[in-house]
Amino acid sequence: MSTSEAAGVRLSIHGQLEYPFPDTFGYSAPTGFVSSFGIRRRKVERLPAPYGDCVQDGKDDKYIYRDHVYQPEGCHRSCFQHALIKSCSCGDPRLPLPPNGTHCSAYNSAARQCLETKMAELGDFHHPNRLNCDCKQPCTHDAYGVTYSCAKWPSSAADAGDCDDMHPEECVEHYKQQAAMLEIYYEQLNYESLTETEAYGMVNLIADFGGQLGLWMGISVITCMEFAVLIFDLATLCCQRRKERIRRKSLRKTTAHLEPVDFTKSDMY
Repeated sequence: MSTSEAAGVRLSIHGQLEYPFPDTFGYSAPTGFVSSFGIRRRKVERLPAPYGDCVQDGKDDKYIYRDHVYQPEGCHRSCFQHALIKSCSCGDPRLPLPPNGTHCSAYNSAARQCLETKMAELGDFHHPNRLNCDCKQPCTHDAYGVTYSCAKWPSSAADAGDCDDMHPEECVEHYKQQAAMLEIYYEQLNYESLTETEAYGMVNLIADFGGQLGLWMGISVITCMEFAVLIFDLATLCCQRRKERIRRKSLRKTTAHLEPVDFTKSDMY
């Protein structure tokens, strides 16, 4: 196309429910080459609050990619589009619209001028620098790693295709200038799973607290039982001593009330 500086195609590797963003996360395949893309799937699971800062479902009424799952890139573009609509009363033609929204017309000079001014102020949707967009990562999503390699195509000895009206050399040159071959394949049929877990949970806290308590204060189940036995023995001893004091006191009172006996005079037989 006359608006493109490079000759080739642009492709994006994404999940079935995700909206493709080839301009941001795409790969270029030039003409005259066979481009091989080996992909590998990585499943990412993040922890929500209070451990992390992800969202289960970030789609709301302002999300413009309504038929697809939530993505941070889609959130940034939605925020950018709403900022343009708020300032210019129309949206960027490159992006979808929210309900009841309209694209800015190319024939409306005032709308074009407003778009240019606002985009220069905010930055393009690729890297908005003055928008306070709260776009968090999803808690669960699939990421795809890509390994790229290429080779010249077609070779002079290859049958490039339908070139009945051309000389073989002209046919090869035509395909070098006008065609590109793509190979997309899985490097592995399994996938990698990255799962976040809490580094220090409540169970660990209780276990460590009990361990520290037992270490520094000597408190354990056996120690508590020994203390209970000691308290019981002390209570029993106190009760026994109290009973002994009461018995002795009672004995002294009984002895004090006995009449004295005079043994000085007695009848002798």
